[in-house]
Amino acid sequence: ALSEAGLEAGAVENLAATRAAELDAEIAANEREQKNAGHWGVPLFVFENEPFFGQDRLDHLIWRMRQAGLQER
Repeated sequence: ALSEAGLEAGAVENLAATRAAELDAEIAANEREQKNAGHWGVPLFVFENEPFFGQDRLDHLIWRMRQAGLQER
């Protein structure tokens, strides 16, 4: 998966090892924000304080974003 994304496994492992504390803090912050949004699983998106979780809600999320002015390119 890393190769398909254009990433080098060794570089990713090095990044994770050298920045472990920073990455752990970011994960903890994301978990807090997720719980504050009223959800604890994935996939989760929050748009204008409305949580959208689960693949079956992606169409609803896009609909809400279009209501707010999102335009396709």
